Amino acid sequence: MGGPKNSSVSLVGSDGTVVATSLVDPAPFRIHPQISWTSASRTRLYFLNAGSEVRFLAPDGTTGTVTRITIRASEQAGFAVSPDDLLIAVAILSYTPLPEATYTGMRLYVEDLNKGGRHVDVFSSRTVVEFPIGWTGGRLILAVSEPRCCRAVTSNPYDAYSYHVVDPDTGSTLASLCDNSAGPEGPIEPIGAICYSPVAA
Repeated sequence: MGGPKNSSVSLVGSDGTVVATSLVDPAPFRIHPQISWTSASRTRLYFLNAGSEVRFLAPDGTTGTVTRITIRASEQAGFAVSPDDLLIAVAILSYTPLPEATYTGMRLYVEDLNKGGRHVDVFSSRTVVEFPIGWTGGRLILAVSEPRCCRAVTSNPYDAYSYHVVDPDTGSTLASLCDNSAGPEGPIEPIGAICYSPVAA
């Protein structure tokens, strides 16, 4: 989520035509620039404005605020909205203030997208970094990454070492992809993920 103030996000049709656009301000605190700040459902594109305001953009150009994520000055949020527009999963990464910005931990929760009901604290850690990047069959997909992005060569959009599929109610890991490899190649797809395993010369 780099770029200057008053950048924009757009919805593009299958023919390459831009059908809707909305202005977006980047987060003021961005230690991990690859954390997920957009999420597409079946009907809308959701995006994080100014680091804490979750807004939507519809194909007809309609836009608005659906919820706000409560974060402190030295925290960064990432999110994913379920395909049916009912739930939002949010990861908040915490750091000490700049300039050190030392990682102090994360927390992950799931709640109703509208009005924030049914709040469930799913997972927390002082060392691990995981954030939501999508949903599949009612389950949550997480990118397992690092506190500071990015490695010299990033082979996927999230600087992820692996992907986890978890139960959004309990945080239990149901599947782990690319653990015994050099990490996933590209984003996760409906059929799974490509895991890169270099061959020794």
